[in-house]
Amino acid sequence: MLAAALLLAACAARPPAATLAARPVVPREQVPPNAAKPPASAPEKPAALAPARSADIIGLGTEAVEKLLGAPEMVRRDAPAEVWQYRSEACVVDLYLYPAQAAYRVAYIEARDPSAASVAADNCFASLAPRRPAI
Repeated sequence: MLAAALLLAACAARPPAATLAARPVVPREQVPPNAAKPPASAPEKPAALAPARSADIIGLGTEAVEKLLGAPEMVRRDAPAEVWQYRSEACVVDLYLYPAQAAYRVAYIEARDPSAASVAADNCFASLAPRRPAI
């Protein structure tokens, strides 16, 4: 009983929301030029780009690949394929594009380290991420 009485007394001590003073809204054109301005918010940094993955690249067309990885450092045409090469200090990755549905699409990916030993393409894409264009 005592707890219920204290709870009711605490509620009664608060003024109803309607009696609280509201801040007046002043149209922007009526704000004096020397009025305090709110602090400028810091510009948002773009989100870090996640490294591309092989599974995301297989089947992409040329425009989508360039949007994801940027322009290739080298393009070799071996009919009917095109080989697009991307390089970082850690590795080289070749994308093999073949004509499909009236456009070239990535069909195969091969990655290697500077000594020409095969490496996982996903690891190579991670080393390319810093040079990728912002989307």
